[in-house]
Amino acid sequence: MRRDLFAFLLAVTIVVSCSSTSLASEEASIFAAENFSSTLILTSDYVCEGVSYSDQDPAIQGTIDYYHPGTGIFVGLWGSSWDDGGVSNDIELGGWVGQAGALGPITYDVAAYYWIYPGAEDEGFEYDYFQAGINLSHTFEEAFLSPSLKVGYLWSPEYSGEEGTSHKFMSQLGLSLMYGFRMELEAGHYDIEGGNITGNGGGLDGGDGYDWEYYRVGLSRDLIAGFNVDLSYHINSEDEFFKEYYGGKDIADNRLVFTLSRTF
Repeated sequence: MRRDLFAFLLAVTIVVSCSSTSLASEEASIFAAENFSSTLILTSDYVCEGVSYSDQDPAIQGTIDYYHPGTGIFVGLWGSSWDDGGVSNDIELGGWVGQAGALGPITYDVAAYYWIYPGAEDEGFEYDYFQAGINLSHTFEEAFLSPSLKVGYLWSPEYSGEEGTSHKFMSQLGLSLMYGFRMELEAGHYDIEGGNITGNGGGLDGGDGYDWEYYRVGLSRDLIAGFNVDLSYHINSEDEFFKEYYGGKDIADNRLVFTLSRTF
C-alpha cells in the first residue's frame, strides 16, 4: 500500500504539471522558485492533538512544500524525529497532495496524507496509514483583532496499528495582536474505533478504541529572515488513559511547548 500511495502522489503531480505545461506561457510559472519552500523546525516536544510523540523530549522536523498559485495544487513531504517506545527507528515520514481555493468568502483546502514509520516492527499489523481531510476558514479582516475562524475534519479508514476508522474534528480561532503577535485557540475531538491494539475491550473504560478532547492556546510571532517562534500550552482530556496505554509515560499531561522554525 505504501508503494501504491506514493505512486499515486507522483502521478497526481505529473498530471498537474503536464496539464499546466501544455501552454508554454505557463511552463516557467510552474517551476518558479517562489512555488517551492522548505521549513526547518526545532521544538521542545513533538506534541500533536495533546499527545507527545517524542516522549517529552525535543524533536527536529522539516517540510518540503510545493504550491501552484494558478491551480491551488500543493504537494508536501514531512520528516520528524519521534519516540514510539521501540516500535520503529524513531523516524516519522509523511507526504501529502491537495488543492486549496476559495468559495466566496470561505477559503478551503482538501488533501490526502500518508504517514510512514521506517523499520516499524509491525507484529503482524501495519503502522503506516492513510488520511484525508478538509479545512474551511474565514478571516474577518475589518473586525477588531482580525479574527480568523477555521474548522476541519480528518478521516482515516484504518488508523496506525490497524486500529480501525478514525475521525478528527477541529476548530480554531486566530487573533492578530499588537507588535506582530498572533494568538491561536484550538479545540478538537479525536475518535479511534479500535482494532488490533485497543479492540476487544482493550480501549478506554474497557471498551473498544478510545477518544479524547484536546485544547491548545498558542502565541506566535514572525521574526526576521523567515524565523518564527511559538509558545503553546496543550491540554488532553484523557491523560490518565494515555499514561496507562503507554506504560506509565506522562505523554498526555498538560504541557508548555516552545518551537522555533525557519522557512526558506
